[in-house]
Amino acid sequence: MPGLSYKFIDNTLFKLNIGYHLNEKMKIKLSGVAYSAELKINSLRINEQLSIKSNSKFRRSDFTNKRYFQQIISQNLIENIFDLNNNISLNVNYNSINQDYINFIDQEQLNYLFENNYVRNFDSKIEIKYSPARILKFSGNMLFDNNSRKREYNDFNSLITNSYYKRNSDANKMLFNLNSLLELKNITAIINADFESTKEEFKAESITDKLLQSDINEYINIQRFNDYSSSKFRMNIAGIYRMRYRDSLFINLTASIFRYDTPYIENNDDYDESFSALYSSYKYNFNKNYNLKLIFEFKNRHIVFLKAEKSAQSNSLKTIRFASEMEFNHSKVFQSNPKVDIIANYNVYDFNFNEVNPNTFSYRQVSYLDSAIFWINNNNYLNVDILLRYSERGFLNWNEFSELPFKSNFEQLYKIMFYNKINQYTFGIGVGFYNFDLSDLLNQKTEQKSYVVSPEAYISYKISENSFIIFNGKYDFLNINNAKRESVNANLLCQIYL
Repeated sequence: MPGLSYKFIDNTLFKLNIGYHLNEKMKIKLSGVAYSAELKINSLRINEQLSIKSNSKFRRSDFTNKRYFQQIISQNLIENIFDLNNNISLNVNYNSINQDYINFIDQEQLNYLFENNYVRNFDSKIEIKYSPARILKFSGNMLFDNNSRKREYNDFNSLITNSYYKRNSDANKMLFNLNSLLELKNITAIINADFESTKEEFKAESITDKLLQSDINEYINIQRFNDYSSSKFRMNIAGIYRMRYRDSLFINLTASIFRYDTPYIENNDDYDESFSALYSSYKYNFNKNYNLKLIFEFKNRHIVFLKAEKSAQSNSLKTIRFASEMEFNHSKVFQSNPKVDIIANYNVYDFNFNEVNPNTFSYRQVSYLDSAIFWINNNNYLNVDILLRYSERGFLNWNEFSELPFKSNFEQLYKIMFYNKINQYTFGIGVGFYNFDLSDLLNQKTEQKSYVVSPEAYISYKISENSFIIFNGKYDFLNINNAKRESVNANLLCQIYL
């Protein structure tokens, strides 16, 4: 659109445009005057520390059929930067759109209604960084966000129920966040805490006297069913302690409480949820070629439905995990990363009506994973992959901490590949074996027994540092419950950076 611009202060620009809008969509012509304005402030400095940035836009189109489109956008930032670790900022944003949508009743006869849709969003955020000492840093922010929406049709039609009502929704969100960081010679600690609150309301209002009061009440109640409010508080503490040159201890603690409320009496989704987790790991470096890592993890999530209609669904999920990871790395001789993982999951319902509740179960798993490379020389090596995984599912009686296993899975994967590197090419050939057993422990029988034998070939060409072509294919010999079949799998990957 033609217009003019005026720069009246350093880093400040004002634009004004006017034109004509002409458009045709689905046989409906839109035409009218269009105009826009923009005010832009690029880092206007008040002093050495304080600066302002702003960008505001206004657009409007007035059409001949009494429709119009209007948008307002405003983004504003005020910063006061004392130094890299000490500053404060305020960010304020506003965005609104008012436009009409076409809702066809009969597209062939061009019978339609306009639905006016007005959406407005306002948010403001304050961020603070403060460092009283080199080893101690604080930061925090506070956010407020409001989003509202209004919808209304320009006329009534019995085929469009919404055309008889004004519909409004309003959502408010507040967020507070605090962070702290302590850095000492052997200790690094982080503490985070945040609180979030959200509330959303839906309203409807009849704009005609042609409806029965019972129909109006039913429609309004359907809208109110979506009303809710929620709040969440979360706290996290993490730290690493470097005991000596060779070993370190890492601990991460998390706890949160979440609440979800619905004011409408017929909505039974109200619930509270608590969550706590502990993750700890100990790492020991024996030497530059070998290190060991031990992991312990515990999680507990408890959800409680507050109304009687859903209280039977209240349950908790507890997870306990032990793991060890080892790393052997003798460059161009031998590399291996064996991992052992033991996981136990317990899903416990608050109300156990039977001694053994089918809805209360346990899941336990132990696995071993390793990928090893044996270098024969600089251009030839063997790659061996191993996966062993055994798992059980069972009914659980939490009060006595007893269980009755009913299903088990046992997976085995072995794969050996020989690779030869010649200039930019790498050739590989080998074979893989996969076995899967599914057993019914209650009836002591095997439900499924299958295995796959897969000869495999591999070719790659390195074009440059980040460009390559890879082809690999395998021929699978499958045996599933003594039913045999064969299949071919081939993959081509090409990555070229220009």
